[in-house]
Amino acid sequence: MLSTQLNAIRQSMLDEADLRSPRSAGAEHAELVGRAARLIALPRQRLQAYELRRAQSELHRVLMAARALSEEVDQLVVVGDLPLQRTLAAIVAACCHPHYNLLSPGERGGCPRLHFMGEPADNDAWQGVLDLLSDRPSARREDRWGIVASSVGPESADVRLAWGVLLPRLRSACHREALLSSRVATVARPGDWLHRASQDLRLQHGFCVTQDADPWQLFDVPTLLPLATLGVDAVRLLNGAAELSERFRFRPLGANPVLDVAAACHLLDRRHGARRRFLTSNMRSVWGIAFWCQALWNEPGWCSSEAALVRFAGATPNVNPAEFGPVATVLPVAERVGGATPLEIFQLHVAETRRDRIAPPLEETPPEAGETAMPDDVPLAAAQGPAGIAEASEQRLEQQAAAAGQPLIAFKVRRLTAASVGQLLQCLTLAALVECQLNPKRELR
Repeated sequence: MLSTQLNAIRQSMLDEADLRSPRSAGAEHAELVGRAARLIALPRQRLQAYELRRAQSELHRVLMAARALSEEVDQLVVVGDLPLQRTLAAIVAACCHPHYNLLSPGERGGCPRLHFMGEPADNDAWQGVLDLLSDRPSARREDRWGIVASSVGPESADVRLAWGVLLPRLRSACHREALLSSRVATVARPGDWLHRASQDLRLQHGFCVTQDADPWQLFDVPTLLPLATLGVDAVRLLNGAAELSERFRFRPLGANPVLDVAAACHLLDRRHGARRRFLTSNMRSVWGIAFWCQALWNEPGWCSSEAALVRFAGATPNVNPAEFGPVATVLPVAERVGGATPLEIFQLHVAETRRDRIAPPLEETPPEAGETAMPDDVPLAAAQGPAGIAEASEQRLEQQAAAAGQPLIAFKVRRLTAASVGQLLQCLTLAALVECQLNPKRELR
């Protein structure tokens, strides 16, 4: 039975996370179990260390380094591989202002603007970032910038090149080596090229991670440090992920989001064959998570040991990745419902807006002759403003999917917060790892 399989998979993950069952090097799915176990245990371990030995914990060091960087610079360049950039962009888009980089320092709470360099090595994109970064010493805070670099992902010539381009420019902008060491933070593996560079520069903020760090670096130092620098509540993010892990650990099928999602996907594959998957939402701020999910679901073997060698194609994500996402993510999914390509649609519904709802205009002008008529529910929805139109669009999508026989899996989120984003990312990742063990040879048709 499927429930028996799911419980067995969950138990193997929990045994590994609790160190009750040593991993056998030749065991089938050993890599999957190991990654899932670390993902389950990591948020709670970081929080417990922070609560019990705050000053000595790594999370405390991350938060202190983030505060120091935030007070020192007005622009922050994250240098890392594309999985790290996608993870950061998804969380920033969900948790921060939609036009974060355009806000004044006061409106950003004194936190720096965010830019990316690294993978892919895009000459014009890199030059665009360099245009924003001064190469001359200045006492004005708005001219000061810093770097957070990570080599935790797979070895990347793009990341090393970006580091080599940025470091001389930052050195020119700092008239003392002490300033340079306070404006750079690194997250490296012990003994690698970035770790050696950090030691040579005598940086104030240098971190080392274990060799078994997850390629996506979810809830790890390379992600937490830039997020905390931008004012995202890293503790609440970890709390959300840890809470979801506890639900995965104790809740039965039917009340367990991870097992429920994995089971639904597996049953749909058995009934209809493997299909392309898309995540859509009534909120633009979640499109970054949809972009992140596309990479999670659609890259062959993403969760195997070979996934770390995959190089992802596409534009470098920005603070609002929805503008730069793949066409399949950005275009309204409703346009594809009923088409020739079979889909599995994941609909993420956010019930409450973070800001006050925009009031509709008091007077409505009737459509002019020849103007395209709107669906029947749009005038009624428009009376509730943009939020009402978005909810009506979701209802139409559900109706179109049902009429076309397209599977639709709905996620309900009350409100986007750091905690709920942590829960959502943890749920999607663990569900994908569980499903990979249910169907390790899933091939899209």
